[in-house]
Amino acid sequence: MKNSMHRITGGLTALAAVAILMAACAGAQPTVAPTASPTASPTAIPTLPPTASPTAAPTVSPTEASAALGADGYPEIALLKPFIPSAIWSTCTPATSAPSTSVQSAYCQSAGVDGVWYDLYGSAADLKAVFTADIKTAKPSTTTLTCSNSNVFGTWNFTGKPQNPDNGVLCYKYTDTSGKTIAVIENADPTTKVMFIASLSGGDQQTLNTWWVNTPVLIEP
Repeated sequence: MKNSMHRITGGLTALAAVAILMAACAGAQPTVAPTASPTASPTAIPTLPPTASPTAAPTVSPTEASAALGADGYPEIALLKPFIPSAIWSTCTPATSAPSTSVQSAYCQSAGVDGVWYDLYGSAADLKAVFTADIKTAKPSTTTLTCSNSNVFGTWNFTGKPQNPDNGVLCYKYTDTSGKTIAVIENADPTTKVMFIASLSGGDQQTLNTWWVNTPVLIEP
């Protein structure tokens, strides 16, 4: 699925600064901030409609054996493998922080952004609750702005598949505790019960949105 989503452990829409902090470090999930509503239409995987609108897991100490096997050496994230693009799966490790209701959470590396997070929930209801909380924190704009320039939230869909109004996308940016501005995109997929989050230091929402639209970020079997 190409992008049509930041790991918000409670984050949100108006891709601007909101009160949620996102950890920009590897493995640490970013925290939610302002909102923004994407107008872009993702390629390859989700396709963004013109309406606007993605938390991590327990810390694990890898053994030499598990490290040698790469992502396949971590049973803590094994359930997420079917939903993560194979091109980045080998870079994934258990996230060092995650939402309390997530079943598994992974942090992965992807060219063009600081990092991406995948959170698997036990139910679509748990996923929706986290995504809704992130929206409230980000306080997205209600005007016709886009993920390229504001905090917004809306819906997205996979190319070639019927549109699912429950597929949520949230764009926003916030300022972390060190004073850095972070841009974030979150994708909530109730079908897989997975939340996808991508973050980019510097707060350049247009660059992050362009990356998201042109990069496969989530697989829906």
